[in-house]
Formats: sequence, C-alpha cells, structure tokens
Amino acid sequence: MPLTVAISTDNDKTYPYKRDLFNINWDTAAYPTAIQTKDGRIHIVYTSKIRKQINIASFEESAILSHKVEK
Repeated sequence: MPLTVAISTDNDKTYPYKRDLFNINWDTAAYPTAIQTKDGRIHIVYTSKIRKQINIASFEESAILSHKVEK
C-alpha cells in the first residue's frame, strides 16, 4: 500500500493534487507525520521495514502541486 501525499487548495473539500511518496510491494510505510515549515517545504517522517527503519522525506510543495489527478 502506498504512502501518498495529497494537497487541498479549497479548504479540505477536495484533494486533486496527489503523489506517491513510498510504494514498494514488499514493504509498508507506517506512522507518517508531516509538517510544513515557514520556508514552504514539507517534511514527512515515517517508518518502514516492519517499523524498524525511520525515514524522512523533504520536498517543496510544488512537487505535489505539479501532479493533479484527473477524475
């Protein structure tokens, strides 16, 4: 099951901007926590390898906003 980042631009009514952050068939991502810092970067911490490894991803919001999912 993938770990997907989604962004709403209409006060949580819809989430048309989505991008998979983690998607490996033999592993799982668990306990994700996300924050957005003042500089606009999004930081996500999550575990993998059956909760034995801690991972961090850091990226610009534009990396998600460039992936609009069409219905």
